[in-house]
Amino acid sequence: MLTNCRNFYFDKKPNNKFNFLENELYSELLKLMKLSKEVIEGKLTISEASEEPYLPFMAKHLQQDLRFLGKRPKYLLSIFKEFLRLYAHLYTAQLALNLKGWQKGEPEAQLSYYILDSEKASDERYLVKDYGYNQMYQALWNIFPYLSMNESLQSKKIDNAVNTIQPLWVLAEKPAANP
Repeated sequence: MLTNCRNFYFDKKPNNKFNFLENELYSELLKLMKLSKEVIEGKLTISEASEEPYLPFMAKHLQQDLRFLGKRPKYLLSIFKEFLRLYAHLYTAQLALNLKGWQKGEPEAQLSYYILDSEKASDERYLVKDYGYNQMYQALWNIFPYLSMNESLQSKKIDNAVNTIQPLWVLAEKPAANP
């Protein structure tokens, strides 16, 4: 999920009063953000992330949500654990649902419906049956084989020229190299 935050930083300081520990954490975060801003502005260079995001649309939404929550730091601190859990689940689900369609190009959000454990899905709720748990359960089995194949296709041990690991759909769009 960290590759999704590439070139992201909070640009406004919250106007909250922090306790000692929060103040220390905030000052460390500011140092990191300053470095990030200097990298974006070209004043400082650091090595690039070793992987591109597999789901650019999820990266965009994550950054938007972080920007929104960054303006409300007390709220962000109170829900941060749940926020990360939600994004981990959403990212995993969308990754699983998009992997088999890597030949189609850049991934898009796939339908995925959920109901509470206490609810019953009648036949009238066809979207829950067609795009619910069973679809995701079957797709989850693709994550390890597809991502392992992607890693091995771009292995640095075989080709030292590989700097950044690309998603499968990016590899499919590139012309084949001449042997």
